Amino acid sequence: MSNQIMPGACRLEDLFNKNLCNKNLEIPDFQRPYAWEKQQVIQLIKDLEEAFKQKQDYLIGNLILYNNEKEQKIEIIDGQQRVTTLALLFKVLGEEVEFLNKKINILSVKRLKENYQIIKNHFENYSKKDDFLNFLKDKVFVTYMLTTDLEEAFVLFDSQNTRGKPLKRKDILKVHHIHPIKAKRNIYAKKWETWEDKKDIDELDKTLYLISFIRKAIRGELQPEYLNYLDVFEELKSKVSSYRLNNYNQPPIFEMFNFDFENNLIEFTTKPIRKQGCYIKDGINYLPFEINSSISRGEMFFAFVWKYFELFNELKENEIFNVLDEIDGKGNSYLRTIYKTTLMLYVDKFGYEELETFAKKVFILLAYFRIRKGQVRADGVVKFEWSNGNKFNFHKEIMLSYSIQELLDKLDEYI
Repeated sequence: MSNQIMPGACRLEDLFNKNLCNKNLEIPDFQRPYAWEKQQVIQLIKDLEEAFKQKQDYLIGNLILYNNEKEQKIEIIDGQQRVTTLALLFKVLGEEVEFLNKKINILSVKRLKENYQIIKNHFENYSKKDDFLNFLKDKVFVTYMLTTDLEEAFVLFDSQNTRGKPLKRKDILKVHHIHPIKAKRNIYAKKWETWEDKKDIDELDKTLYLISFIRKAIRGELQPEYLNYLDVFEELKSKVSSYRLNNYNQPPIFEMFNFDFENNLIEFTTKPIRKQGCYIKDGINYLPFEINSSISRGEMFFAFVWKYFELFNELKENEIFNVLDEIDGKGNSYLRTIYKTTLMLYVDKFGYEELETFAKKVFILLAYFRIRKGQVRADGVVKFEWSNGNKFNFHKEIMLSYSIQELLDKLDEYI
């Protein structure tokens, strides 16, 4: 166990009354909103009442806590739903809890009010309120893991089997990049929440996976298991501490250029852009990132994800992108991953020009591979051997091609 992790146990009264490291207990601004529903609240109350009747000590569960030494507070990484509900219970029973007076996520307000009323209604005619409150304060305990390392707290959360929804690697990724942000951290957290709210096919999960897959494919690092699972945290955690432009990654606002060789003059034709003073409007379209860019920790990571989240959702509206969606089977899902990541990388580099032509050629090779193989296996797909033992790594060829025509010619020659 890391020497930065301190296990412990305490009574609820100690948890709420600043008795852990003499610091206030708070919910960090990057946490999800409070979301417990009526059934969960009632079940918690019933469990507590049963222990109260039996006059037994009751363990409410394990918490993961972050000792934020810089801001002098204890932040809840895992357990905020239970702790918040218990704080509401204390309030209903007449015990004020400072924890509830801290700044809260505006998306939590409605559910907090609803659950407060549920608890209030339950105890409206309760004859032993004082006794039950004393039981909560003295006989109800929590265990906890307290760490001074925020990322370690989230790794603990990820590995622990909690009663709630398990933390996904993307949540650890979010915290890894949000931690160094000093100003307006809540803006980035809320933006991430809006991306997570698109639940049709869990677009954020899918976007992060596709980005990670493309990056591995470009580098020739694909493994068969990546067609089923790829650790987005390991792939998209920071590689550099800051992002500075170099001569190769200027903003992609230019469409064409002419060079006057005799007079050493260059003339650029820009894409249609809208300006506001020195700013370019709709700037997300012109961010100077490539999918395989080095990942900068902090604000630039969220800009990077935003760019490709928008691209993914834009492509989803294009029929060409979805032509393999209705074909069932594990093997076909592997080919679908290759197809979609290839199109995503193509559009990122070349835009939508000749996309249909390119997509048809990719489709021909994948269809030929599917027909030729009795069974599509993951190890065969990641080798990119679509015919006759010859390899064609779509992702790498896109990156190496200077123009669309050069890429299409390569595909024609291979076909």
